[in-house]
Amino acid sequence: MVGTMALAGALASEARAGGGRLEETRSSVRPPSPAPPPTARPPVRPPNEVSNIDYSRVTTSPSGTRIYTRPAPDLGSGATRVTTYTVVRRRPAPQAVPPPQAMRSSERLDLEAPPPRPAFQRFVGRFPYESRRSGWVIDPWEGNPKEHRTVSGRIAAEGSYQYRGLWRTGVSARVGSPRVDVDTQLSFYIEPAERDGMYLGETMLNFAPVALPGIVWRVGVGTRYMADARLPGSGPREFAAGWNVGTSLDVFPGNPFVISARVDRGTLYRTPVWRARATIGVVRRHIELFVGYDHTQVERVSLGGPLLGLRAWL
Repeated sequence: MVGTMALAGALASEARAGGGRLEETRSSVRPPSPAPPPTARPPVRPPNEVSNIDYSRVTTSPSGTRIYTRPAPDLGSGATRVTTYTVVRRRPAPQAVPPPQAMRSSERLDLEAPPPRPAFQRFVGRFPYESRRSGWVIDPWEGNPKEHRTVSGRIAAEGSYQYRGLWRTGVSARVGSPRVDVDTQLSFYIEPAERDGMYLGETMLNFAPVALPGIVWRVGVGTRYMADARLPGSGPREFAAGWNVGTSLDVFPGNPFVISARVDRGTLYRTPVWRARATIGVVRRHIELFVGYDHTQVERVSLGGPLLGLRAWL
């Protein structure tokens, strides 16, 4: 009993002395107490101001005027109290304004013309000769983004007789801006007498160095591919691919005519391939009916003939 009381007294004295390791542990994990708020400093009296003014009662008007209030002394009962206000207004120092400079001749503005736009920027109509405009591409000085578009598309389908019992059908599509676009073409060749068929196509990324209302000239690079379409059992199927470069031209001489031409040079595996075509069409709003000639040369094999097709301007 005496030992227990002595142990309790020792623990109590240790706790009074500051605690043991457990208390040190609690202190180490206990968050620090927040710092006391800073003591408010007495207001600093502005220099060169009127005396006997309560600078702790300052108001600022919307115009920037600072109003300092001077309290009136207590005159006793029966006396009339008069409060005097002193208004001190500080005006900012005027800033130096640089003198006007003469405008250069190249920077003069034409107030009667539309605002200038970059020459690289072009718009397109919904179809060639829209609203009796010349061509299809809209000049940036005359174009309005609310009336025209920067992205357009075209899809076409055609048929061609390649002579000596060979026929071709083709589809094509083009989407992009007047300056940059992507186009793809796929042709299906069929030779009924030989029970044979083949697909030839190419996909190109094009850039237009010239994009004017009456003419659009493009150059591009892409890939060319071939897929066998012979009937099952007629022999092994063959596939090939290669690179392709080309240039194309769209001319809008006047409503409703559209002239298009294209030349491509590429390969199928290691075999050189050439392709050239030219068409002339008549457009009515979104639809163009065109005729022309298409020729493809795969090394020594000639695949060419007249064509007839429809193109939709989107």
